[in-house]
Amino acid sequence: MPGNLSVAIIIVTYRSARLTIECLRSIQLQLGSPGLAIRAIVVDNASGDFATVNAAIRDNGWSSWATCLLAPMNGGFAYGNNIGMQVALSTAPVSYFYLVNPDTELRAGAIGTLVEFMESHLDVGIAGGSFENRDGSD
Repeated sequence: MPGNLSVAIIIVTYRSARLTIECLRSIQLQLGSPGLAIRAIVVDNASGDFATVNAAIRDNGWSSWATCLLAPMNGGFAYGNNIGMQVALSTAPVSYFYLVNPDTELRAGAIGTLVEFMESHLDVGIAGGSFENRDGSD
């Protein structure tokens, strides 16, 4: 992969704090991916999850790569993602956005694999990972 690429992962949560924290745990395992600067932005869609997720970010020492925002209202999935993208773009350059649901748990190397695919297929504008159960089955 060329240079250092930035990946902003946006997670929109609504009453799913526990799942969001597990998702962040799986993202943490991706942080050492060569050539990638990975950060996560959690947007609480005014559900009451903000304090719980924000405390987990602080207590787990994730604040160098993860942040939690409180949306002023529950405007839905696209609304929350737009807030997360606006904040990401206002703080640092972004090479790729990765939009995930709170119940997502990333497998080792998942982000690197997606970025590698995108970088080697410049005619592709969007890609996503596969969906699997925890045991790896479809």
